[in-house]
Amino acid sequence: MNFLAENNLEFCCFDNSLSIEKFKLRFPEEAAATDLGLWHVFETENPDTFLEMYQFQVMSLPRLAA
Repeated sequence: MNFLAENNLEFCCFDNSLSIEKFKLRFPEEAAATDLGLWHVFETENPDTFLEMYQFQVMSLPRLAA
């Protein structure tokens, strides 16, 4: 998560539809899907979720004027 903050990025989502559906059953709140802490809980509970490579999307946040 430090990498994201240091590079002015925001986590958007993982690219794995089956995992996303299972995650939504466990954490149905709308904002949960972008909460990396909840993804950590989900992965701890489901250790086979990301057996291969992580694929995810981030977006650049607007820079604040100095």
